[in-house]
Amino acid sequence: MKLTLAREQSVEILTATGAIASRDAQILKVGIGKFIRDGRNQIAIEVTEGGLPTEVTRELVAIDLLARELSGRVVVVSASEEVKRDIENFARPATLEVFDTRAGALAFFESINAAPLSPIPVPTEEAAPFVATPDVVAEDPAAKQLKGEIRQRELKDVGDFRKLIAKLEDENKALLAQLQTLVVERRAPPDEQAYRDRVRDLEDKLERLMEEVGKEKEKAK
Repeated sequence: MKLTLAREQSVEILTATGAIASRDAQILKVGIGKFIRDGRNQIAIEVTEGGLPTEVTRELVAIDLLARELSGRVVVVSASEEVKRDIENFARPATLEVFDTRAGALAFFESINAAPLSPIPVPTEEAAPFVATPDVVAEDPAAKQLKGEIRQRELKDVGDFRKLIAKLEDENKALLAQLQTLVVERRAPPDEQAYRDRVRDLEDKLERLMEEVGKEKEKAK
């Protein structure tokens, strides 16, 4: 899968060229998540071929729920019956909007932006106070479950990153100890060139390890 980005009428359009695989779910999650963090929460995912794996559909549904809370939406653009069937089979009724063309998706977002905001009731002495009913305050069970799954995955990812960082730091300490031992014990080795090669090899390993530790720490933030 190759992604290209376009922007039309304040809508971010991500076009996926090539078949979408299950492993691409994380790529889409990171890319769309950055849009939402930047306040760009009207997003269309354009699928040019193939279907949508369950893992990808799950991520899109979860991100769409988040975008709705921020007055945005995530929709899919595809004329493929396979894509529509994948979305319908994931949840009934389907929660993701699917449009045959990009123009249809843009018209949908335009209608959302043009819709007037619902007036906020102002209580008066004569008016009865507003009482929230169970159907108003109750959270949709499917949305609650998805939020729980997202939270669990995030916690697991953070835990895995911390374990990996700890392992890399231990390896780093071991390499430093080996390097220090070589320097102390072999001030004038019989085979000086071989000794230098070994030291250089250890230094290279140490440098690569430090870079990997830095990358994993950045991911864990």
